[in-house]
Formats: sequence, structure tokens, C-alpha cells
Amino acid sequence: MASLISTDTVRDNAESVGLKLDDDIAQFLASDTEYRLRQVITAAVDVMKQANRTYLHTNDIVMAARLLDIDPPLGYQSNQPLRWGEASLGAGQPLFYIEDEEVDFEKIINAPLPKVPREVTITAHWTAIEGVQPLVPMNPSPAEARMNDLAPKGATTTHALGAVGNSENTTVKPLAKHIIAVELQMFFEKVTTAITNPDNERLREAAMSAIRTEPTIHQLLPYFVQYVCERVTHDMKSDLFIMRAMMDICAALFENESLQIEPYVVPLCPPIITCLIAKQLGPDANNQLATYPLRDYAASIIGTICKRFGESSHDLKARLARSFLKNFIDNTKPYATHYGSILGLANMGVTDAIRVLILPNVKVFEEFIRDEINGDGPKKAEAQACLGAIVGALKQLRSEEFELLMDGGRPMDLDEETLKKKLAEKIGVLAANEIMKTGDVKLAKILIKITLDLP
Repeated sequence: MASLISTDTVRDNAESVGLKLDDDIAQFLASDTEYRLRQVITAAVDVMKQANRTYLHTNDIVMAARLLDIDPPLGYQSNQPLRWGEASLGAGQPLFYIEDEEVDFEKIINAPLPKVPREVTITAHWTAIEGVQPLVPMNPSPAEARMNDLAPKGATTTHALGAVGNSENTTVKPLAKHIIAVELQMFFEKVTTAITNPDNERLREAAMSAIRTEPTIHQLLPYFVQYVCERVTHDMKSDLFIMRAMMDICAALFENESLQIEPYVVPLCPPIITCLIAKQLGPDANNQLATYPLRDYAASIIGTICKRFGESSHDLKARLARSFLKNFIDNTKPYATHYGSILGLANMGVTDAIRVLILPNVKVFEEFIRDEINGDGPKKAEAQACLGAIVGALKQLRSEEFELLMDGGRPMDLDEETLKKKLAEKIGVLAANEIMKTGDVKLAKILIKITLDLP
């Protein structure tokens, strides 16, 4: 196989720097140079393939040299194409060289001088201090920050910023539009109108059935979510029927098996939690007992969410439990909020939420509602409803798991009066009386056993 680099080429380059090489040394250097050249070209081709290109660039040669830990070639990083000239040395042997560009000195002398570059300066300033942006000249003002938030991001940002700067009343439109069919728009309007109409129950049931079973409304899913959030936010203190209708929409969306609703679980949780633990629902702030059925409904939807998406979302149950527990142990909250928090924890489908979060706090919560239940105040019915919710949650601990725990442990041979007294010491008198009224002695023993095992 013919060599790419001849010994004459090596000898000519050596003589150009004042060296005279023997034939053996020239042959060795030619072979080594060819090997290094093939190595660099192979690495450069690999870089080209990694870049999904079919043309070899000079940058590929430079990158190949870096990968091989050798000095990169110099003098070929130019955007202008190289012009090669050819000269003959005689005997038919060509010599290629790079042609130098001819420069006209008159054009260089008469050309205008370039602008003087600005002096490089470095100035330090506080961008934010503990999350608050200080009002210094280097930071944008609040008005500029609001303008930047309104300005769209994308390819037309420059034009949009110019329009915002030239007109104060400019309406900023989103760059991307979600286009839905006219039929779906009419469907959405008629369904939302029918659901919020209390006068036509038949039409309302038909609209709910359409949401519950229609498989072609997936494009309307973000609009239903936005509609529920807006109506709950604006009508929570004015119209209890609208709140019930919004929960009906949420329940119907979760029942529709054709919808991919998992990405919208997080946006739907705030309106559902609002209908569960809000301080006031409906126009009557002094009597929230009428809102308890709505809170029961919202709690059942929370149970559906935890059952379907609790495993796929690693922090969904933890976030819900944290929110419910925070409102449950806060004595400044009204009874309606406590009622919703208890139901929320009880309907999460996790007995540990009842065992660890509700049961240890029952006795402390009893001190909060004892005076109201023993008296004849206007909030007595709400306090009793809270007590009933606690007892209902504790009944869920009578599961097969805890019954096996009782059977495996030391049996409690106690009479009813002693058992009631011991249970009252653990969970309070009111809750103990309600448990003993049911006649479920085994549940009482399970509660005592659990409280003994709690840290």
C-alpha cells in the first residue's frame, strides 16, 4: 500500500528548519506522521457522527485533537473558505499552498476607524436579600418587573416589548392558542349552564351524565378544571348550590374512565379542599351546619383521589395529610374547618392517618368542644357533628389488621365500667361514651391497645 506521506516531504520540511535527516529516520518519521494523521482523522469522523453531520468541519479536527490530548492545529479557525494554490516543483510533483489575500493599502488607510470599546468595569450589588429585591438602580423597578411578566416569551419577544413600550393599553396575547371545535365549545357552554341551573333537575342530570360517560371531551378537560377553580373562588361565600355543582363536576370527571385526568389532579385539589375545610361556605357565616353535607361530599372525592392516585404521586397523600392535620390541631379554626379536616384524614384510605394523626389528638380536641356540647350554645350541633366525625374515623380502626393484633396480644378481661374508664383516660370522656354506646367492646379494647403502643 502506498504511503500517504513520502520521505521527500519529511526531508523537505526538515531542511526548511535547518535539519538534515538520514533515509531511515525520514522513513520512520513519515510512517509515524501517517499513523498520527489517520488517528486524528478517525477521531474527527467520530465527532462528526456524534453531531449527526455528513460533512467534516475544521472544528471536528480541533475537538479530535483535544480528545487525543495533543496540541490542536492553529490557523484554520476561519469562517472564510480557504483558497488553495498549486505550484510545480518539477518532475510532475505538485505543491499545494494557501493563497494569501491581496490587501489594498489605500482602502485600509481611508477606512473609518472602529469605535473605541467601552472600558471594562465590574460593579457588585445585591440582587435579592432574603427573597426581597432591593430598590437599587441596577435592579428593575416594580413597574418594569410587571411589564416583563406581561411580555410574552418567544421568537416575537422583541416586537412585543416594543409594542408594550409604545402603548400603555396594549393587550398582550398568548403566542400559542388552544383551538377546539365549535361543537365542543357549544357542548361546554350548555353543560356548564345546565349544571348550574337549579330549576331543571332533568337537564342537570343529563349534563352530569355526559361528563361522566362522554369519551370525546378530553380537550375540554383543562377548561372544566379552570371553570371549577374560578367558580369556587368567586362563589364560595354566596351560593352553596354552585359549590355542590362544582363538586359534582369534579366527581363526574374522576368517574369518566376515558379521560387522562392524572395531570389535572393537583389543580383540582385546591377547590375540593376549599369545599372541605373552608371557614365559610354559603352566605350564612354564623350557621355552617348546612354546609356539612357538602363537606362530606368533598371528603368522599378526596378519598377517590387518594385511592386512584395516591400510589403514583409520591407526595400527594403527605401534602393532604399535612394540610388537614394543621387545621385539625388549630383551636382558632371554626368547627366547620375541624369537621372537614377530620373527614379529610378519615377518608384518605390510610388507617395510619387515623391511628397516628387523629387518635393521639382526640383527648386534646375534646377539651375544645366539651363546653359547647355540654351547653346549649348555637354551635352545639356543629360540635356534636365534629365528635361524630371523630367516632366515625375511630371505627375504621376496627379492621382485620388490628383485630389480629388484639388476638395475638394479651387479652383484656375487663368489665364494661372499667373498660369505659380506661378508654376515657386515653381518648376523653365524650368520645369514650360514644364508643361505649355502640356496644362495640372489641373496638374499645383496640383503641386502648393502640394508645398504649403509641410513642
